Amino acid sequence: FDAENANGVEVGAKGLLFDRLYYDVALFALRVRNVAVPYENAAGVTYYRDAGESHRRGLELALSAWLAPGLSARGSYTYASYRYQDFDSVDLGSGAVVSQDGHLEPNAPVNVLGLELRWDHPSGFFATSSLRYFSKLWVDDANSASAPAATTTNLRLGWDLRRGDLAITPFVGAQNWTGTEFDDRIRPNASFGRYYEPAPRATIYGGVELRYAGAAR
Repeated sequence: FDAENANGVEVGAKGLLFDRLYYDVALFALRVRNVAVPYENAAGVTYYRDAGESHRRGLELALSAWLAPGLSARGSYTYASYRYQDFDSVDLGSGAVVSQDGHLEPNAPVNVLGLELRWDHPSGFFATSSLRYFSKLWVDDANSASAPAATTTNLRLGWDLRRGDLAITPFVGAQNWTGTEFDDRIRPNASFGRYYEPAPRATIYGGVELRYAGAAR
């Protein structure tokens, strides 16, 4: 099993437009050798094998905007094409050598979009609403099976309090509160089609965050 290594280039730009829109954009291209590819045998034990080479190319874009006093929005988009270029795998059932060249790597969505809207009140109360979309996920090297695309939504409410040098933030939230069905975890190249681990239909959580904020100025 050889160590993974990569060569690549990334170019980007960031800045502020109209005194209220911050942008950050990057393009990248990587050539990765000896990619560690997981697979699972019939007993459910995970092993790894080397893929000779993979080309990973993509775009990352992030935007932040101040819409009004106390109201802000953030957005991000990622395009990622991760393709095998020199990878011959052995079929665990037949023992045949199969070329995976040109196939997309599993568990890596090509398109991911995130949006968030946040409101902050002078009293310290805040509320955020976020949305995340990801395109379908291939779950095996042959690209013969996939997990469907999904859009999830989250809510979070909290209150930032200051007591001397201590910042206290009680909060409550709901993840996937609309009940979208999607796979929370993928097991790439699992045997007998055991690729999918469904996510909870909804998760309610709460807590208190404590942090030392230093003396007030």
